[in-house]
Amino acid sequence: MKFKVGDKVKLLNEIGEGEITRVGENDIVHVQLEDGFDVPMKTNEIIKISNKDNFPGLEKEEEKEDEQQEEHEERDEIELSNVDLLDKDNTKIKLVLGLVPTRVNHLSISDLDLYLINDSNYGISYHIGKLNDNKEASKISTGTLEDNTKIYLQTFSQSDLSKTKTIYLQAIAFGNQFFTYKDPINIKFDISSFDFYRTKSYEENEFFESQAIILDVDKPSGDDLRKEIEKLKDSDYVKIVKQKGDGPKIVEKPQNEKKTSDIEEVDLHIEKIIDSYEGLSNGEIVEIQLSRFETCLEGALRNNQKKIVFIHGVGNGRLKHELRKKLERKYSNLKYQDASFKEYGYGATMVYLK
Repeated sequence: MKFKVGDKVKLLNEIGEGEITRVGENDIVHVQLEDGFDVPMKTNEIIKISNKDNFPGLEKEEEKEDEQQEEHEERDEIELSNVDLLDKDNTKIKLVLGLVPTRVNHLSISDLDLYLINDSNYGISYHIGKLNDNKEASKISTGTLEDNTKIYLQTFSQSDLSKTKTIYLQAIAFGNQFFTYKDPINIKFDISSFDFYRTKSYEENEFFESQAIILDVDKPSGDDLRKEIEKLKDSDYVKIVKQKGDGPKIVEKPQNEKKTSDIEEVDLHIEKIIDSYEGLSNGEIVEIQLSRFETCLEGALRNNQKKIVFIHGVGNGRLKHELRKKLERKYSNLKYQDASFKEYGYGATMVYLK
């Protein structure tokens, strides 16, 4: 039985009662006796006095509290493998976040389970969260993870993930007794570039039986990779081509050419979004198209795009109706109109973002 400060107890080996004033280590508690003396005693030498006579049902509540406390303490205990963490061969830290679809055969409507994998010999204290466009953080999960294991964190809908640009991971490694110190890990993953509807976004891996999106601490995120590529100059590309031998010629761009277009086009036809839509109802197809619409619109807003055109086609008009209804309800600050008839016919809507 667990004891806490304030418990009324009866002495088993002596006559008398008292109240616990302090809980020490090695099953030792301090009991203030009726005469005022504070005496250290073993927990097997006392018994808790129940208040069930005066307060029916209180004893069960106290037992429930004790059980909850024991469960909490068990969850907090982390058992690590007995591995020599002073040996450099055992000291590599490998942390991975995995996004695993719950419906592998129907990616277009599947939720995704988020896992943290600790593929190292250290225990890990972790904090995982997400950032919005204003760099405001919100928690996803916090806890500890044993060595060489994984833990389920949370299930996301694709709509939830489409609104999340960045997932961040902060972690501290620890070991048994003496271990090689590792600097805290603080890394951000840009997930805005992932197409959660496409099978090509998922890969075979050693951590799950099914394909998954793997975010590896050792590999740069999509955003970091793009920044590294942008640092390369034309001269670097020329050197690479010369080293490779035959290759495509480098064509110099006109100086006055714009780096990005003011207008982005997004085709919402279902065959442009997912690999296969066989077996999906019309309602499910529209839901997927609207999710893609919202994902691209949020991305355009983040990238300070001026205009964006959504090609929805004519059809029975349902997608166009639902798209504009969402604009009016959720993005009422944005203006929209039919896109150029000359370029798109009657099947497109242009949204002004600035």
